[in-house]
Amino acid sequence: LNHVVSSQIKPDGSSFQTTDIGFPMQTPDPWFRPVDIKHGPDGSIYVADWYDEQVNHYRNHEGRIDVARGRIYRLRSKETDAMSPFDLRQKTSHELVDLLENPNRWLRQTVLRVLADRRDPSAITRLQQGLRVRDGQFALEALWALNASGGFEPNMARELLTHEDPHVRAWTIRLIADQREIPPDQIEQLVERARYEPERLVRSQLASSARRLTTPGSLRIVKYLLLRPEDEDDIHIPLLLWAGLGELSRIG
Repeated sequence: LNHVVSSQIKPDGSSFQTTDIGFPMQTPDPWFRPVDIKHGPDGSIYVADWYDEQVNHYRNHEGRIDVARGRIYRLRSKETDAMSPFDLRQKTSHELVDLLENPNRWLRQTVLRVLADRRDPSAITRLQQGLRVRDGQFALEALWALNASGGFEPNMARELLTHEDPHVRAWTIRLIADQREIPPDQIEQLVERARYEPERLVRSQLASSARRLTTPGSLRIVKYLLLRPEDEDDIHIPLLLWAGLGELSRIG
């Protein structure tokens, strides 16, 4: 309580674990309640302080709430300069796609929203081309932008299931399964991924997404994942497969 924790994230099978390494903000004030943290456009971190005796609504109906003293703090580098105003809506779609490579997470996420509003066909072509030749963070951002722009069509989805980047493969599986009912040939592709996929995080996404499908034959995805002995000790995959069996056994 009364502090903001900085943590180191390490892979742990299909999931991750954290190790606390410090307190960027701390105070003896017992009313300090940091309830939300966000990135800002200038790279700073913004902390919303509820500032109250308690951080729930247990007795708010009795007036036990302070409505006047909530605060927002900004954590910034000493080298941070003031930003000039800018409007991403004034940029072309090609310029927005280029900004998906920017190291500033806030900027990339805002670009995704602007591209989603535009649904520009020229951006779709550019994003598809980028996905075919790139990996890493840009490839993942391009996939999200492609989906938000309306360009995540079946042929592209089939192609991305064998993408070099495992995070792109995992998100492709998730987006395919969001449609619930998919063509039989896509089921066969997911079955092949279950049989031969080398990355545990992708197999975890397969186990998570299989249970959402309503297409006959999707139970085979779970079947082949169950035959992967390397996942027996994973923190999540066995439980995901158990849940998938229950959901999919009525479909076949």
